[in-house]
Amino acid sequence: MRSVVLAVIGLVLTLGMADATNPDPDLCSAAPADQIGGIILYPDPLQIPEGTARLVVNVRNGMDQPIPDAFVELIIGVPGNHCLCDLPQDTGTTDADGNVVLFPSGGGCTDNVPNAVIIRANAFSIRSYPNLKSPDYSGGPPNCDVGLPDFTVFGNAYTTSAPGCTDYDNNGSTTLADFSVFGSAWDHFCP
Repeated sequence: MRSVVLAVIGLVLTLGMADATNPDPDLCSAAPADQIGGIILYPDPLQIPEGTARLVVNVRNGMDQPIPDAFVELIIGVPGNHCLCDLPQDTGTTDADGNVVLFPSGGGCTDNVPNAVIIRANAFSIRSYPNLKSPDYSGGPPNCDVGLPDFTVFGNAYTTSAPGCTDYDNNGSTTLADFSVFGSAWDHFCP
């Protein structure tokens, strides 16, 4: 009987430890993606002013504790709409506080499509967004270089306050805030 009790206690402890490394999507966060309902890709996020291109993911378990050493990755759901830079900035491992900073880099646009981008932690989906946008959007295939064709499309959307691929904060229209995002990426390209 004693061996059965010890086996049950061992099983309970094992299950508790397994749950400690399983993220709880309701307690995880991704900033600024949660606030804007998507992720912005920059062709060269290392050259963008600090705070603009960073994606800070916090991974927590069901006990609202940070999960250190969690492997976090971005999964592009509509890869044909995007070019991605060769920089390994779309994966990372969380620190002791459960945080990891990613610098997604590339170009193109997926606007309002389910699972345009998914964030996974320890192989669990913790976020899914319908928007994955970039200042590198000319209406055609992206080339991971923000230049005059992209400015032409952005300028037309800005003058008409159009929504869509130039509405980076997904508030329903292209505004001065979106212009700031576009301007910070002007003339940048994948290294």
